[in-house]
Amino acid sequence: MSSYPILTALSLPAVSTFPSARCIQWTADGQAVLLSKNAIYILTPDSGIAVDKSSVVKQALDKAQTTGSQRPLGWLRTMIELGKANDMHAWAEENRDWWGAVSLGPTDFSFTAVACSPSNISADAGCIYALLDSNSEVFLFKPVKDPLIGQWVGLGDLHEILTETSKIFIPEDDAKKLHRRTLHQQTTDIAWSPPADFGMSPAPDIDGALLAIGNRAGYTHLMRYTQDLQTSMLLQRVASVRVGDRWITRLAWSAAICTRPGTSQTYLACALADGSVVVTEIAQTITATSDTAAFYPEYNLEVTVNKLEEEVFDGDQKSTTSLRWIDTSQPEPILVFTKPGVVYLWSKPSAFTPWSGLRAIRLERQKLSVGSTPFAMVSGVSYSPRSDALVVSLADGSFHVVQKVTTDPALAPGTAEDNLASASVSKTARAVFIKVEEDDVDRRQVNAIYGMTSYDGDSYYTWIHEGLRPTDFSYKHDAKHTSMLVTAQLWNGKNDDQVVQNISDILSRCRAASGESSLATLRHIFLELRDSERFRRLHPRVLALVRTEHFPDDSSAATLPAWTGPQSTALRAQFRRSLRAHLFGRNSFLSHRLCVMLAGFCEQESDDAAVREAFRAAAADTVGTLWPRLLRIVVRHIAAVLPLLAEPDVPFVLRIIVQALLPGTPDDLQAEAHELSARIQALVPATGVDAAALGLNEPCPACRAAVPLQDINTATCPNGHSWPRCSITSFVLSTPMVRTCMGCSRKAFLPPPARDTPWLPPAARSWLVEDLLNAVRRCFFCGAGFVTLL
Repeated sequence: MSSYPILTALSLPAVSTFPSARCIQWTADGQAVLLSKNAIYILTPDSGIAVDKSSVVKQALDKAQTTGSQRPLGWLRTMIELGKANDMHAWAEENRDWWGAVSLGPTDFSFTAVACSPSNISADAGCIYALLDSNSEVFLFKPVKDPLIGQWVGLGDLHEILTETSKIFIPEDDAKKLHRRTLHQQTTDIAWSPPADFGMSPAPDIDGALLAIGNRAGYTHLMRYTQDLQTSMLLQRVASVRVGDRWITRLAWSAAICTRPGTSQTYLACALADGSVVVTEIAQTITATSDTAAFYPEYNLEVTVNKLEEEVFDGDQKSTTSLRWIDTSQPEPILVFTKPGVVYLWSKPSAFTPWSGLRAIRLERQKLSVGSTPFAMVSGVSYSPRSDALVVSLADGSFHVVQKVTTDPALAPGTAEDNLASASVSKTARAVFIKVEEDDVDRRQVNAIYGMTSYDGDSYYTWIHEGLRPTDFSYKHDAKHTSMLVTAQLWNGKNDDQVVQNISDILSRCRAASGESSLATLRHIFLELRDSERFRRLHPRVLALVRTEHFPDDSSAATLPAWTGPQSTALRAQFRRSLRAHLFGRNSFLSHRLCVMLAGFCEQESDDAAVREAFRAAAADTVGTLWPRLLRIVVRHIAAVLPLLAEPDVPFVLRIIVQALLPGTPDDLQAEAHELSARIQALVPATGVDAAALGLNEPCPACRAAVPLQDINTATCPNGHSWPRCSITSFVLSTPMVRTCMGCSRKAFLPPPARDTPWLPPAARSWLVEDLLNAVRRCFFCGAGFVTLL
């Protein structure tokens, strides 16, 4: 058996978990979410992170464990704690004469599931977490200032919206309305869909994600997160699906695909308590409302629900232990679900796939310890596209590999040249367990794996295990449990050519509609380039890719309607949405941001000064290419609302014009800037005053000397004082009210609250600046999210 590197062996005292295929999952923000009984742990790899470095948690690993030139991974972590038991809803008090609505969850109060929304959903472009507890209640959480190590707060529970929803299906004259409504309110599973893909460029600024909520009445309600301050509801119901007359036990969404322009389609799989599995097709069609003129279209999303005629699996009275869709090279996704000892694969009937229908694969026992059994709970399901292999982990510590998933799926029980076989991977995982555990390990000790997920979509895996002795028969209190988070390689990984091809594919095929953070997109690339020997071999090829233009410039084709109406709250909301769509909804812009992020990472990783300088220059060149295109979008937005501008808005407009006329900017952008300058001077003749009065020269915060606008990154006064500039507005940052990019550490003003701009300089107190700061929720240059450190 080959020796593979171990990158993480992080001990987690007093952390008690339970076997689940969703115990560990990655979010679209690039964070790993660990589900335990009493808390949700949010763990962020330190690769690519430029802030909070002092808070990185890293367990010392000796050279024998890390193997080769790989370095241990560090993690930033925070948590969401379980609420108090006396805050639970008392179901029994509402249904004293009916045992069917009784919930036994309060007897051992804990978390049972977590569903993470796509990124770019919340007001700070992050994820929203939906948490399900053992009392069948759902709560929503979001970060306050810092999602890496800061506090996460509850937005509220969904009891009100589920109560209102139950009234739709259970009429007032129903004799058992109270009982039946209670079953609708009691949630059994939750799952958040991926973002919708409507095939539009730029991608519209609209939330197409749906939270599926399964209940004890056999219904699945589809909800959309809302930020409407005029309602107390956190979610809005858009559709409901009657799946059956048994409890919903598992839910799983497939990836969204664009079937035709303006329509996004996905599948929702539902497992019921009788063992049956049902698949529903969910289509969303986007249409622009045309009843009134608008600066940016108001969109309607029409949701269509079609239950597939063919039932995936009939009820066999056996529990479904996991449910997941995997995306392969085939046109249709493949549904993977498990029952004790069996893995099932199902593909929608199609003439374009090598196989379709249902396949059943029986697992075999891997003799690792006294507790080994193929009937253990499934703790993880992962698919490797490169090897076309499905990897399933069980709570007994074993791994099972299904090869040729898209052509002829079959269990790979023995060994293989690349060690991608059930026996090889299981023995490697067992060897990792023996290495990282402090105590001596024998066959009586089980490496119980409670959760597993792939770190890089290939050969590296992250899992949480605990050493158990089932023959001991002793009780262990939750506080005495000690789990361990492990990241290790389990079989042969990619070669150099495959790594370079992966980088090229990411940079040339990225889609802004996914809303994914650049940290999440590049996570597995960071892992490969952390290997110092591989980095030395590949850095010239990576540098060439960073300097390549992967998408044609489409910003010059952006057109905006000239607004002729009055300024209003509705117009400003549309103005912000238009800015957000044009600045962050283009694939070409996203590709450049990924290049900036990758170049910055490589600059930090290299120990060669010449290589560091080459990547620093490549990042600067990419920023130099991207910035004029972003500036063009801003210039055209200002030109479109020019009649609404007043004297307080002029300083910022002139600042944008000056930046557009700096040396090196494209000729067409300079022409647009000259035209805007002439129009603004004709509109507001007072622009003939000096530069200081217009805010082009700002006072140095230290000596009050005039600081001219000559560089968009830094401001230097004649006395040598240097200050950073806001990465969004270019004003000097002389206030602690700033946000910091977690990827490149650039800083920007916090968006001011409504009707109050206390921390903005006088020249920046314009509604244009306020709306631009509110519209930009991620870094202009690398696409990572912001954190507020103070």
